[in-house]
Amino acid sequence: MSSAARRTAAGFTLVELIITLVLVAALAVYAAPKFADLDGWRLRAFGDDLRSRCLEVQRLALNQRRAIVATFSSTGATFAYGDGTPLVAVTCPTRNSPCLSLASPVSTTFFATSTGLTSTASGSALDLTVSHGSYSKSYRLENETGLFHALP
Repeated sequence: MSSAARRTAAGFTLVELIITLVLVAALAVYAAPKFADLDGWRLRAFGDDLRSRCLEVQRLALNQRRAIVATFSSTGATFAYGDGTPLVAVTCPTRNSPCLSLASPVSTTFFATSTGLTSTASGSALDLTVSHGSYSKSYRLENETGLFHALP
């Protein structure tokens, strides 16, 4: 067997193994915490659920021709018919509560005054920010149209 054949059959060199270990360690230090950070995923799921519930409730109010009141607080949102009969609640993830940046509860009414419009308590668009720790995402509930969308 020639010396070149023995060298290729011998396996990895110590330098190659050390470089591989250093690269794996660097990935573990910098990349793994990003993948293991589930708080951002939970809060994004909460924001998506809140958005879909608002759109669902708006359609329900229009179909049933009944007012539905959405109340947003720092721990989530509750939806109820105009007479107070509860419909559904969307709560912040338990590890990330409170997650809505609100000083006090605010409300909006879907199918307000039997017109099909949405009205917020302030009469203007309602801005909601889902945030906890380093995660923050803003949403807007438009007055009159009831469109609920993420802000850039």
